[in-house]
Parts: sequence; C-alpha cells; structure tokens
Amino acid sequence: MVVLGGRRRPAGRSGARVGASAPGSDLAAARTRAVAVDGGYAITDRKIWTSWARYATWCLVLARTGTVASRHRGLTAFAVDLRAPGVEVRAIEQANGTDELAEVTFDGVLVGPDRVVGEPDKGWRVAMDILGHERGTFGWFSSSSVTSPVPPC
Repeated sequence: MVVLGGRRRPAGRSGARVGASAPGSDLAAARTRAVAVDGGYAITDRKIWTSWARYATWCLVLARTGTVASRHRGLTAFAVDLRAPGVEVRAIEQANGTDELAEVTFDGVLVGPDRVVGEPDKGWRVAMDILGHERGTFGWFSSSSVTSPVPPC
C-alpha cells in the first residue's frame, strides 16, 4: 500500500504518475492554477510529457496556488484522480512509435483539501523528491525484464 493524498491505495497498475511539465515553461514558473473554492481547489491547465498517464489512475499535479512572482514558494502538490470529471488524457505518439508519454488536461477539476500532498505553497519540496525517482524509471524500465504495456522500441 502507498499513502497518497492522506489515503492508502493499492500499489501497482493503479499507480500514480507525475504531472509537472507545462508547455513552454520551467517547473518553477508553472502556470497550472489551483484556485481555492468551497470544498477544496479547482485545477485548470495542462501537463505534457506525463509518463504512463494512460495506464494510471492518479497523478501528482504541481499547481500554482501563490503568485507567479513567488516561484518555488507558490506551488502546491495535489493527488488528482485521473478519472475525475474535467480530466482528459491524450497519448503523445513518439517518433519511434511508442506512446508512453501523454498530455493531461485539467478543466476546472475539483480536488478536496485532503488531496494536498505536503503543505500548501510548499509543493516544490515534494516535486523535487518525487521527480528524482520518477525520471529515473525510464532507463530502468526500458533495460529491465519487466513486461511493459508499451511495446519495446
């Protein structure tokens, strides 16, 4: 079991993915917004190059809750259910024919305050820890004997 967003969930095929990259921006200048609303936050924008999102049910989303000027200090990490209303996942076919990367669009996706990972406006710390693990999986996964949902190159 893995603790994600304050709740336990089974590990494995229902795994979580990281949605951090926004088109045309560096991570600290993320433009994905999470606006406080009654009952939580509404997340809007898109994330691109999200690995294995087509096969995941959860995504860790780094979204701006502070001002753009606050850069690293104005980001919050959220555990978002990719089956929630307002979420769309589109595969990005690579030049080699694989589609392990995806663009994920969030259109006013509502998430409760229990889906904040860490503390509001301190998502940079969460992201740096998780990205170190997530980005390391491409090399390991492609060179291992693990059966992948994506055909090898």
